[in-house]
Amino acid sequence: MVNNNIANKNWAYIFYKNSLFTFLMLFSSINYNAFINPTKTVSGGTNGISIILEQLFELKPSVTIFAVSIAILIITFVAGQYEKFISALYASVIYPFFVGITANISSFIEFKAVDIFIIVIFSGIISGIISGTICKLEMSQGGIVLLSQLFSKKYKQSVTKINFAINLMIVLLGGFIFGTRSIIYALIFLISNKKAMEKITIGVSKKKMFQIVTTEEKAVKEYISEILGVGYTIFSAKGGFQNKRKTVIMTAIPTKDYFRLKEGIHEIDKEAFIVITDSYQVYGGK
Repeated sequence: MVNNNIANKNWAYIFYKNSLFTFLMLFSSINYNAFINPTKTVSGGTNGISIILEQLFELKPSVTIFAVSIAILIITFVAGQYEKFISALYASVIYPFFVGITANISSFIEFKAVDIFIIVIFSGIISGIISGTICKLEMSQGGIVLLSQLFSKKYKQSVTKINFAINLMIVLLGGFIFGTRSIIYALIFLISNKKAMEKITIGVSKKKMFQIVTTEEKAVKEYISEILGVGYTIFSAKGGFQNKRKTVIMTAIPTKDYFRLKEGIHEIDKEAFIVITDSYQVYGGK
């Protein structure tokens, strides 16, 4: 009976997670057709590519997004990343479908009374909330992020760096086609997107507490003190599984440096064990 209850709860959660993900994909397509495409905000990703190709060749955005997403999926499958392929397959099909059926939604929205910068900020916030929620669901949107993950594994670079580089090229291409204003819109969008996504994924606490177990102790300590400019505490612990003595590095950093420390540790030691918690008040120390 207990096992049946657990199984039912698991299925209920899977249904909830996929239903919410589907709704988020629909909401994302509405955001694209109502705000992003009409303002020609080429902020990277498959959305940015679709806006560029629509301008150059009059290709339907839904077709472009689907074609690019499927091409990346094929590359993922050929590369042997079957788990990532499966997780991104649903999004790669459902999102362009929703983009297609909501294509005319902008005709029902009046923009004349609203400053275009407000629209870009608003769409960036919406996009950030959607991406942050999907991240917390541990699901994949596919597209350029998926390609970045493949390059990250191949070239031993962080996903965020590669994703930024790819999107930067798309943004610059958009600026070349639509003018400097397109780049300004893209930057405003990306900043709004980043801030909203951070609020969803890592909360609103001012600091984050990291507890780190790593075989690259010296390099991690140097990164914390010299690159981030914060202090740390070292204490000894004993692992419960292997019963071995280990050194734990503990540090509290501003929330804005959360990804810098997380990605920095990952680059130094991909096998590092990290526990991250919210820290709402920190007193004393240097």
